[in-house]
Amino acid sequence: MAADEVGRVSDPPTEHAAGERAGQRRALLFAVAIAALIALWFFPLFHVVPLRTGAATAAADAARPAFDPAAFAEKFWREGLAPAASRATAAPIVISALRRDPGAAAKQHAHHVGIGGTAYYFVRGAGRVASVGKNEIVVAVDGAGGAQVALRTGPLFGNTVRDGTGLLNVNEFPGLAEFNALSAAINRLVETRVLPPLRERAVVGATLEFAGCTEVPDAIGAGPVLSLTACTSRWRAREMASASTRVVSRMAMILSTSAWTSNAFEVMYSTKSSVGLAGPPRPPTA
Repeated sequence: MAADEVGRVSDPPTEHAAGERAGQRRALLFAVAIAALIALWFFPLFHVVPLRTGAATAAADAARPAFDPAAFAEKFWREGLAPAASRATAAPIVISALRRDPGAAAKQHAHHVGIGGTAYYFVRGAGRVASVGKNEIVVAVDGAGGAQVALRTGPLFGNTVRDGTGLLNVNEFPGLAEFNALSAAINRLVETRVLPPLRERAVVGATLEFAGCTEVPDAIGAGPVLSLTACTSRWRAREMASASTRVVSRMAMILSTSAWTSNAFEVMYSTKSSVGLAGPPRPPTA
């Protein structure tokens, strides 16, 4: 009797506890469902787009003119690169910073392409040609304590000019293919407008002004501090005129010397003939 009574007394609390746990589970499931609905509201798995809007977008894309790398390169050359060249960092400043601390120089004067990408210098300067090689011209930079840079004149590859100026951003172009096509178009402009005058007029002692790009070097060696791809160059007219004058004067001196030598031989021959030094008379022939 006592056992039955104890059993009957303890049963109701057990059923009540089970009911509470079931209610808690239902509340938890309801809360999870509400949270899922809120998440889907703000971050839907898909979007419903009207067919007319999609067709209009496709039509707009089709009507948009195709990217013309040559035309864009020409505009960039005229409106972007030419003005920026005059504002590039002065070569003596970069060279001095490199001599002190290459790492600090890169942080202060170089710019990076993307996050952790290649770093470039964009510099301008002037100097005197120290030597002329097959694929480069070595220039002693004015105001750099005798330091030299090399201007590359060989075949042009890569993206040094496109990326080195820091003026172009890949995110502003339709895609990577168009961005690479632009790089090739800019390289062609350098090869046809900048490099030929450099190769044809470069003589030791001539002076020029230049602007160019280069990747940040890992270390400074015994040769030129920087090896630049020239974006712009201009031979100084006074130096060209002086060089031309020197060549003309040299040729005139050579011609004058030749004429003097010829006249001297003529005078000597005439003198010998007049004083009978032309040699013994020939015997009469039979």
